[in-house]
Amino acid sequence: MAEEHKDKAGPSTAVVAGSAILALGLVGLVVFFHHDAKAAQEDLDQAKRQYKEMVAMRRSIDESRRKGTSAQGPATSSEDILTFLDKKRAQAGLPPVAPAQQDVPPGGGWKERIYTITLSGTKEAPLSRGAVADFLRLVEDERPNVRTKNLKLVLAAGDALSSALITLSSFQREPRP
Repeated sequence: MAEEHKDKAGPSTAVVAGSAILALGLVGLVVFFHHDAKAAQEDLDQAKRQYKEMVAMRRSIDESRRKGTSAQGPATSSEDILTFLDKKRAQAGLPPVAPAQQDVPPGGGWKERIYTITLSGTKEAPLSRGAVADFLRLVEDERPNVRTKNLKLVLAAGDALSSALITLSSFQREPRP
């Protein structure tokens, strides 16, 4: 009888083997979820850092608004926009031109005014890409409410332009009744 008992593995061996497989499965799950938790913690830390940066930027923007300046430069001057555009055109070294002006019907609390500037170069005096870029940079840096809406450049030989069509938009908030 003792021999029969030793040959049989019995239910206790099956229970131990099943428990071992279950334990290995649980260890695998713990490792898997630990890795996920670590990745989630890193994402949370990054989000916290970005939030702190955003709050700091918001504070600096609020401070500059209280002081009456924008992050890009001084507040909009009272100078007429056409005079301003002509002055910046001369600073950039572009030929004289009269911008065409168009009012867009107001909507959403904003009034938009569009200015179209057409510049033409000749073989003797071609337009410079740098001069056009300088003009746009001068206008947008000094007047935050004026943005380039459309820019069409016709290239000539080398670093020159044969013509440039610039569309600028000026946005102003409508007065509330």
